Amino acid sequence: MSNRHFPVKRVPTNQGEGHFIEVYVSYNKGGMSMATYKQIPRGYSVHVQPVEIKDMGGYTSKSFIGFSGYRQDVEEANRFSQKKLREVAERMKDSDLVQQMIDLVCEKQGIEVIEPVEA
Repeated sequence: MSNRHFPVKRVPTNQGEGHFIEVYVSYNKGGMSMATYKQIPRGYSVHVQPVEIKDMGGYTSKSFIGFSGYRQDVEEANRFSQKKLREVAERMKDSDLVQQMIDLVCEKQGIEVIEPVEA
């Protein structure tokens, strides 16, 4: 089974070393969200979330706070395709939607971006 998440970019924040806003695209099989009890459509979504990444000497640790980011459905699809996942991720790299989502996360969490770094 192939990976159903694809990184788009990581944006450093003013919170210190290892703090980023992470943007990635994923494929959802659809169904009900156990966290929000809302129906999730089958297809591709873009996610924007603040994370902390630490080098632990041999492995990397990534931590985040639940419900601190946003998810937006961008394209419905009945089946998963790795090629389509990469295409959607490429489209999202410099999209206005992603920038709006990054701005929302910054406002919600009280953080500022420094400069983008590709994932």
